[in-house]
Amino acid sequence: MQLGIHQSLGDAAERLGITDARFSRMRTEIRQLGKCFMKGDEHIPKQRKPYKRRVNAEATPCLVAA
Repeated sequence: MQLGIHQSLGDAAERLGITDARFSRMRTEIRQLGKCFMKGDEHIPKQRKPYKRRVNAEATPCLVAA
């Protein structure tokens, strides 16, 4: 599968079955690793954990001891 044949990054992400944001993060990571490889740099950037959305907790009444 070639990504170069797609008109946009969104089309490529859709073809891979991932979101545009995930595709952009993967693309950036690959670009950074390529630069490290070309420079012969021993320091490789650490991959970040995937973003997790916050869960909206329902407001619970405060129980105060009398």
